[in-house]
This record gives sequence, C-alpha cells and structure tokens, in this order.
Amino acid sequence: MKSKILLLLAAAVAATAIQVHAVPISQWTFEPGVQTPAFVDPNATASNFTLSAGGVTFPSGNAPTATTAISGIGWNVSDGVKWWEFTVTANVGYALNLTTLTFDDRRSATGATGWSVTVNGITVISSQPTHLNFSGGPMNTVDLSAIALSNSTIVKIFGFGASGSTGTWRLDNVTLNGAVAQVQTVPDSLSFSFTGCFLLGFLAFSHYKLSERQEKPAF
Repeated sequence: MKSKILLLLAAAVAATAIQVHAVPISQWTFEPGVQTPAFVDPNATASNFTLSAGGVTFPSGNAPTATTAISGIGWNVSDGVKWWEFTVTANVGYALNLTTLTFDDRRSATGATGWSVTVNGITVISSQPTHLNFSGGPMNTVDLSAIALSNSTIVKIFGFGASGSTGTWRLDNVTLNGAVAQVQTVPDSLSFSFTGCFLLGFLAFSHYKLSERQEKPAF
C-alpha cells in the first residue's frame, strides 16, 4: 500500500499540460545556395544542414523551391559511414513532438543508391532506395511518431552504395514536421496543495474503512 501511495503522489507532482504550436518545426530549402534553415518554429532553434565529410555544392533542386538543392560526393561507402546532419533544439520550457521527416533526393548514375535515417542515434528507417530524378515532393517520408518527446533532436541522413567516388547525391526541401509543445509543470504551491488534499482524503477514507471494519460484528 505504501508503494502505491508513493506512485500516486509522484504521478500527481509530475503532471504536465502540453499545448501544440506549429508545423513544420524546421525546413531547409537551400535557397539561394545556403545551408542555414529557411524556417524554424519561433520556440526552437535549428543548426545548419551539414555533411559529415567533404565539401558541398548547390545544383538545381526540386519543386516548389527548385532553384537549388545541396549535393555531395563520396557516397561509395557502406551504410553508417557518411551522412547529412542537422540539430533542432526546443527553447526552455518547450519540447519537440516529432511526426515525420520529409525530403527530396536525386543521385547521379554513379551516386548513392541507398539511404537510412537515425534520430538521436536510433535508426528509424534503413536501406531505402535513392532516386535518379526529382519527381515532385515530398519524395521521401520517414515516420517519427514513435520518437519520445525531447528537448533536442539530432537527425542524420546516411547515404551509401555509390559505384564511384565522384558520384553525387543531392537533397532538397528537407523538413522536420511535428510540433513544439509547451510543457507547463504544475507549480510547487499547487503540487503541495494537491498532494496535501490527496493525503488528507486518503487518510480520511482509510480511517473510515478501518472504523467500519472494527464495528462489524464477528460471526
């Protein structure tokens, strides 16, 4: 019984309310040839879109922002060796509630043939085929609904399987979707009052049940 009371009290003190704000959370369109995000939710910050090794170029992209995409070479590696990366961090008092990652991709004839995605080091999808041509968007959608609420998220998009070291793989319109949720922790004064009321009510109920049991005649 004691452990049950402690669990109930812990649940009461830890109770929070979540308010949904906006989608998408962040987006990179690489217009006009930059690695900075084109959009970030006002209650979050986002890093540049970077490549783990080697330089980047900005060839033509996919609709609706078709002017530029971001591209790199050196994808003649196995999965997990080379990747695109970005980080999104919620402001103090907020948390990231992720739903999907969407992006467009196009490879050259000797470019990356497969891609995988990790979020905070956890593989969320693997061994997906790349595309030889852009075909509208979003071309790729990754389900992130199983990812727990977090303050900061590191996303890595791995490319692999190229047949040549100079083969290219370009990405465009990379978008992290979901919501930036405001986490409202129950104030200390409210927690104390709630806990006090809970304890008083529980003690009163326990006293009543004990008295009732003692007053019952034995048979």
